[in-house]
Parts: sequence; structure tokens; C-alpha cells
Amino acid sequence: MDVAKRILAIDDERINLRVIGGLLRNLGYEPVLAESWAEARPLLDTSIDLVLLDVMMPELDGFTVARQIREIPDVSDVPIIMVTA
Repeated sequence: MDVAKRILAIDDERINLRVIGGLLRNLGYEPVLAESWAEARPLLDTSIDLVLLDVMMPELDGFTVARQIREIPDVSDVPIIMVTA
């Protein structure tokens, strides 16, 4: 039995997360959703296959979050796709 790929989506807009989560589920992926880097950080581990990352967020922008992800040894090579409205 195949295990669904886990995709972490980080976006400060709740409606965007609902849309992304629904799309990912419909495509057979397991969405892991967070509204901020503070919320996402504890969810980011080696089980995450991809990060969808909003560019424009209030506390830390997507570029800063991407740099922080690259500094975490166990997940520094996780693919990141930057998204923006």
C-alpha cells in the first residue's frame, strides 16, 4: 500500500489553506496546513515531501522562512515551492 506524500502548506490566509488542502487531498496527497512559520516549524520533519510556502506573510516573509528551513539539518533539502497571489 502506497503512503500518500505529505505536503506542508504555509499561508497566513485561512481560505487559501482550505483551497490548497482540498486540492491536495483530491490529488491523493496528505496536506499538512499551517498559518505561520511558528505553527509550521513543529510539523516540519522528515515525513514532509514538499513545502508550499506563501511569499507574503505578516511576521516572517516566505524568503526568510525558506532560509530558516535550509538551516535545519534533517529537512534542509526538502523541496520548496514559493506561492503568491
